[in-house]
Amino acid sequence: QGEIDVSSMVTELNNKIKNLVDSGSAYKSMEASDMLLLIREKFTQETKAIARVDLIDLANQLESLVMQNIDAVKEESLGDIREKMCYLINGLYGAGYLAEWEYNKIKVDFDWMQGDNVSLQELDYFRHASQKLVLWSSQMVQSIYLEPIKLFSEFEPLSHGFIDDKIRSSLILPAGQLVENINNVYSTYVSNASKIMGSKNEAGLQGLNPGFTKGKLYVYSTLDENIDLDKNGIYAFDRPPTEMKPVAGILNVKEGNPVSHVQLLARNLGIPNALISNNILNKLKSYDHKEVFYAVSSGGTVLLKLAKDMNSEEKKLFEQNKKEKKRLSVSMDKIILHPDSLLNMSNIDASYSGKWCGPKAANLGQLKQMFPEHVVDGLVIPFGVFKDHMEQKVPNENYTYWTYLKNIFIQERKKLEQNQDPSSVENETLAELAKLRSWIVDMPLKPDLIQNVEAQFKSIFKKEVGQIPVFLRSDTNMEDLPQFTGAGLNLTLFNVLEKQKIFEGIKKVWASPYTERSYQWRQQYLENPEEVYPSILIIPSVDVDKSGVIITKGVNRGGDKDISISFSRGVGGAVEGQSAESYIVYANDYIELISPGRETKYRTIPPSGGSMFKYAYLNRPVLNQSEIRELNSMAKSIANKMDKITKEHHAYDIELGIKDGFIWLFQVRPFVENNDALSSDFLKNMNPKFKNISIAMESKE
Repeated sequence: QGEIDVSSMVTELNNKIKNLVDSGSAYKSMEASDMLLLIREKFTQETKAIARVDLIDLANQLESLVMQNIDAVKEESLGDIREKMCYLINGLYGAGYLAEWEYNKIKVDFDWMQGDNVSLQELDYFRHASQKLVLWSSQMVQSIYLEPIKLFSEFEPLSHGFIDDKIRSSLILPAGQLVENINNVYSTYVSNASKIMGSKNEAGLQGLNPGFTKGKLYVYSTLDENIDLDKNGIYAFDRPPTEMKPVAGILNVKEGNPVSHVQLLARNLGIPNALISNNILNKLKSYDHKEVFYAVSSGGTVLLKLAKDMNSEEKKLFEQNKKEKKRLSVSMDKIILHPDSLLNMSNIDASYSGKWCGPKAANLGQLKQMFPEHVVDGLVIPFGVFKDHMEQKVPNENYTYWTYLKNIFIQERKKLEQNQDPSSVENETLAELAKLRSWIVDMPLKPDLIQNVEAQFKSIFKKEVGQIPVFLRSDTNMEDLPQFTGAGLNLTLFNVLEKQKIFEGIKKVWASPYTERSYQWRQQYLENPEEVYPSILIIPSVDVDKSGVIITKGVNRGGDKDISISFSRGVGGAVEGQSAESYIVYANDYIELISPGRETKYRTIPPSGGSMFKYAYLNRPVLNQSEIRELNSMAKSIANKMDKITKEHHAYDIELGIKDGFIWLFQVRPFVENNDALSSDFLKNMNPKFKNISIAMESKE
């Protein structure tokens, strides 16, 4: 478009602002929104710093002008609301709360609604699109200011309030208020609106995982990663900890993504989880440490109320729930514990799962056979090698590591049968497991294993141990079960190069199933947690450009025939709770952007081992349209081939990455949901009930 004269443009826009003084308030607001859009479009063409500052100053004036006058824009009909929202979209983009590609995506969600009438389902889509606008804008503020706030909060606690102050003094506030108005229109036609402490249809409220619970509510503006969580508590916070222990319920502002390990575990165990706005989080502070009832339906309806306000139907849920939970006992009948066998991953398939190794290695071996060029080579240290080492005597003692492990759980059961306090018993068990972990980490590796690993590195990877960086992934017999996923509970060591660290890493991975977090999640479901056998999958590192997770069904939105995709830049994307870029690819091939990525850093893995973080820019999407279509096609192909092998239809959880445009596959597992939550009549009745009606866009005179 050539060189622009910013100084004359600033002068012209300043004159326009002065002329707006005599205009009506509604006109001021709409015109100022369009001027914000113009500034944003011209801003990137200007290279001079001082000129850019002038444009930013002008944008700040215009945002204030919109804020002061936006209430005058009428909202007498759905058509009015849609038009007002379109002006706010322009203003939010112009003021910097959306990236250009996000603005173009969200515009599509509004541009279709041009007719004289809409159906109730179309109104629901418009409502959802409006919610996304507010969430994306709020999350942009959080991403930009999160690091400075962490720095300043070390000496000024009031820094924690900055994000909320910034959002409430920006165009995000009137956009949120407009969403509440849209929700109110919607709720006049639909029963079962979401309700938080008596307030209906709050902006920024979205159900993620279905379930219901009752417990004490804990509210945190920020949450220390190492906080000791109450497993019976319901937590409202900015975002879940990466290594989160089990809790009764979750409400979080920064969703991370719908397919992170924490989200998958919550979904598996029927732990209700909802996405909330910063505004809702602040409102909940007055209910901190109060007993509450919390439910989320599969259709996304959220209910949070004080326990004392529960009705008879809600109280009855917990009378029924007093029955002992169904617990799973993992069969040991088919496990093979040969002590001297290492496995070439290329030679195994899904049938090895639970026999020689865990499902990670077995299913990746299966993928290797189905898509050989898309899967790296791999080496597997099976269950038997671990058991053989555990049968060694503990130094200076007359018992083995395995005997000590078994005795921990024998004593735990005895104490519980004697009606000792469960919390005290658990603490004693965890103390014993901590001791066992330290012993395993210090355990000597047998010379035969060291020699075997060295030989297999040469044979499979064509390199000596210490010459190629690898991932060491724990792979137990107690994960990816029909009723229990176990996603992310045990240790993965990233990009280990040095020989000594690889052999030390083997013992660290063996010890990881006995951490507090792993034990507590397993105890939710498993009768015989002492029978956990870790195998280890060793694969060469791939420094992918972007990585993530695909679920071969719609998660939170969409249906069984749709595909959910969440990706982040760098290595380990989406699984660790990052604010990932998430899509639904519908069965008709329409691609909906559910949320853009908001992480400002991403992990890379250099050839020298270890990992480092680089800064990311949010001005471009993680995935382009071609990559999304290719990932969608790959996911469908994997699901079809896996179904033929298992002779059952499943939804699958697939971890993968892209390097220089090429897809690498790292894991496939069944996607496990909680059948009790999905089949609950109470939760089903919470879902919205759509009526077959047509709603006029313009009000009748």
